[in-house]
Amino acid sequence: MWDIWIGKVPVTALMGILWGLLVVFQLLLCGKAQRLWIRLLPALLCCISAIAWSLLAAVTPGWDSLGHLLLALYFGWLLLGCGVGWGIWYLAILWKKRYISRQKPSRRP
Repeated sequence: MWDIWIGKVPVTALMGILWGLLVVFQLLLCGKAQRLWIRLLPALLCCISAIAWSLLAAVTPGWDSLGHLLLALYFGWLLLGCGVGWGIWYLAILWKKRYISRQKPSRRP
């Protein structure tokens, strides 16, 4: 299988590490941030970047468009990581509500 390298580091390994860090960062933002726009900021930045690189890939002639398309795919992958972070956070909220609703209140005399 082919891979792209930056020095001695494969880009797929670097993107995997960035993806994991972005999921953790998104979970921290979802858990601690009070405002919705702060929670959406990483996803918005990844989405804008993916759209911009996609448009550049469509407009640029020659082999440069392949590089722009590759960057658009990488930012799309990071956008998926933001979505996974949001999904984990939502499942944690559902689990917490379900767990709290199952507990019976203790009655003290």
